Amino acid sequence: LTFFLLELLASFSETLASGVLKDRGIRILLNRVTQIAEKIVDTSKKNFHTEQRVLDFLVKLYRALGYRERSNGSMLRIAVSLEAQAEETNHNFLKSTFLESALKIYSELGRPKKIDELKTKIQQCIQNAMEKGEFKKIEKQFSQRLRKFFVFS
Repeated sequence: LTFFLLELLASFSETLASGVLKDRGIRILLNRVTQIAEKIVDTSKKNFHTEQRVLDFLVKLYRALGYRERSNGSMLRIAVSLEAQAEETNHNFLKSTFLESALKIYSELGRPKKIDELKTKIQQCIQNAMEKGEFKKIEKQFSQRLRKFFVFS
């Protein structure tokens, strides 16, 4: 329910007319919602999906409120979370996927050192995945799913 309300508020905040956002009561309410969301993030460590989802909500809400620095800070926290999530997995292909998502965020934020660092890590992950045959495993699983799909269609 909490996530539903946060998603609803995020979509609502993106479509708010600027005049409505100037209303002091609405701004106080939305600022309080951001505080609650920040507490959810702080308590959701190691639950990467929850952390990233709530941070994404905060990015949207901070943008709607005109808080560019806070929005960028939340984006940075998503990237850091994605990197931590990549470190938690033993699958190089999956690790490269998380790192690519983080790379995209660092690109948007203009962080050239992190971009170079992640490009190197991604290349290493892909090389490791190829050496360990991860792509063949994925291809086999994917082709099996496709066969099942077409059999049932």
